[in-house]
Amino acid sequence: MRVSTTIKLKNEFISDIDFIHYQDTYNNQNVIDKDLLVKLLEKYHDLYYIFLKMNLWLYHFKISGLNDDLKDVTYYKNTMFRIDDLSHIFGLYYHHHSMFVETFKLMVSNNLIPKNEIKLLEMIINNPREEQIRPTFDFDESLN
Repeated sequence: MRVSTTIKLKNEFISDIDFIHYQDTYNNQNVIDKDLLVKLLEKYHDLYYIFLKMNLWLYHFKISGLNDDLKDVTYYKNTMFRIDDLSHIFGLYYHHHSMFVETFKLMVSNNLIPKNEIKLLEMIINNPREEQIRPTFDFDESLN
């Protein structure tokens, strides 16, 4: 079975030395490294947009003025998202939930993203976790 480009991108992200350092800094010091965040956001902007698209699709968030790249919420690079893409992206998100929520808060408070994306991230942050679709199985360490 062919691995999707979304899963390849996620795998590249979790094995990136910058993400490993970012994660270690958060885990050991409970601090978001803004410089590494900016670097990772630049390197993995597509992965960030995939996450946003999936949230827009699953939760029907309505945000006006979104970037054209975010308007087609079911595709990434002309390929429709698959169930396993959702599973991998949200598995990564839930596995590092507190770190990603703190990351999003820093992105919002430091205006690292456009205003319409700030509104979307605020909606994601404020979406009660217990109401979110969650994987029904435990993820192993390969999802770091």
